[in-house]
Amino acid sequence: MKRGLFGTLILLVIIAALIIIAWPQIGPNLKSGGCQQLENQIQNNLNSSNYCTQDSDCVALNLGCQLGCFAFVNKNADLNILGNLTNVYIDSGCKVCNELCIKMPDQSEIICSGGKCQIKAGN
Repeated sequence: MKRGLFGTLILLVIIAALIIIAWPQIGPNLKSGGCQQLENQIQNNLNSSNYCTQDSDCVALNLGCQLGCFAFVNKNADLNILGNLTNVYIDSGCKVCNELCIKMPDQSEIICSGGKCQIKAGN
């Protein structure tokens, strides 16, 4: 029992430390245009994460309806900062979502075209 509690405590300390370290990069002042700034950072990160040389490089990333439901990215892209930005954006209530997302595309529907991941035409 003590071992499990100790492990949980260590995990919480690590998570808290990561948040403290990452906050200067992901914690814009949301009261002064921060939501738009955050959305721009997310979009820039998505754009730089969308690269490929073959179809198998690509995956669909669930973003939630606040950010357009999903985006296509390289399966090897570093998505840690993107995940943090997305969580702050959603948790901060930057955009209220009143619609449901369509079903995410199956892997067989995602292709690499012109060095970018995208959905097959006609899907």
